[in-house]
Amino acid sequence: MQIELKRGGAAALADTHGAELFSYRTPAGEQVLWGGSPDSWTGRSPVLFPLVGAVKDRVLRIDGQRNPVKNHGFGRDLEYTVTARSDFSVTLRAEADRDTLAVYPYPFALEITHSLTGAGFATRYRVTNTGSRPMAYCIGGHVGFCCPRGAGAFEDHDLLLPEQADVLLMPVQNTPLPGQQPSRPLLSGVTGFGLDRGLFDQGTLYLEQPGLHSITLRDRRSGRGVSMAYAGFPVMALWTKERADAPFLCIEPWHGLPEMEGESGLFEEKPYLIPLAPGQSRSLEYTVTVF
Repeated sequence: MQIELKRGGAAALADTHGAELFSYRTPAGEQVLWGGSPDSWTGRSPVLFPLVGAVKDRVLRIDGQRNPVKNHGFGRDLEYTVTARSDFSVTLRAEADRDTLAVYPYPFALEITHSLTGAGFATRYRVTNTGSRPMAYCIGGHVGFCCPRGAGAFEDHDLLLPEQADVLLMPVQNTPLPGQQPSRPLLSGVTGFGLDRGLFDQGTLYLEQPGLHSITLRDRRSGRGVSMAYAGFPVMALWTKERADAPFLCIEPWHGLPEMEGESGLFEEKPYLIPLAPGQSRSLEYTVTVF
């Protein structure tokens, strides 16, 4: 079911399947979010839960069990229930069931709230351990933005950072099953760089800098763009479909990483896991300003 949100002339659409906010139009009617396309990427803005990225052989290893799992987990495939709604905000909730427990053996409740602000939107993830033993999880956003937004080109855009950071690359893996993901330095000590499809054709770019809290995508010709504030997420990933000339860029705040070289392969030893005691909840939020 699609849910329409409105505020100050802006309008957005959320979906109970996957709990995605997949459309945001400015008061002028300009589409900001990527709506998916069979020509490049049918995805839109999936939630990544309970893992981020791929694990080796797409097998999740927890408590001595080996269970098949899709890249980014199953949060994007769940059907959510509306638990709160206003003209400009909606909260969607999903809980563990027989299918999720067969992959990820922890009872949980996942609530996702999308709210329109005066200048964009905010998304909050709240995870609760509804079981009787400790659990751990990863979570992240995968927000697809139209790039360009209207006329222009992908290469007309800059990514701007509030301080110096190192940009790393996870190269594309051209194998049927993923292995442990290699990583290498790409850019060192930069405060921004221009979009270049040649960079993204190599793989996913990311910044592993927990103190970094915001990133801006700006069209250097028109001055229009978006800024994302993502305090609390230690990793920021950037992706577009390689060798597809696709008109979008995904800006992805992550609390977790794909399975990287040198890991044990055990889920409970992954970096950036969020632990929860029984009955405990944890919330994370990112906010997007459209200009």
